[in-house]
Amino acid sequence: MRATQNHSRTPNTHLGRYPRALRFSEPARHGILLGPTREYRALSAWCRNMLPVQGTRLARITRILVTNSHQHSRSGLPGGTVRVVLDQSRPLLPTSTSRIRDRETPSGPSTRS
Repeated sequence: MRATQNHSRTPNTHLGRYPRALRFSEPARHGILLGPTREYRALSAWCRNMLPVQGTRLARITRILVTNSHQHSRSGLPGGTVRVVLDQSRPLLPTSTSRIRDRETPSGPSTRS
């Protein structure tokens, strides 16, 4: 008989915490908090849900920005997060504005120049 072991599919130690929806008091702001893993299905689904007509375009743009954040900051390391906020109250683009912000790991900010 083979012993069964419980293996996680991802190396994320915060399994179940990410992605997480962010709530704001302003009805025109929506957000999602992503963990350090590069799993983009939830991000793409969130973008399409927020902007049904422009969701695919928004998903491409946010994926590029999140990938950049994971690669060039500590948000891609264990404990790091990326916060994506869609603010539809200030239409700087034809439909909405998207902001990407990475949060450094709990050990402190990066020392890059």
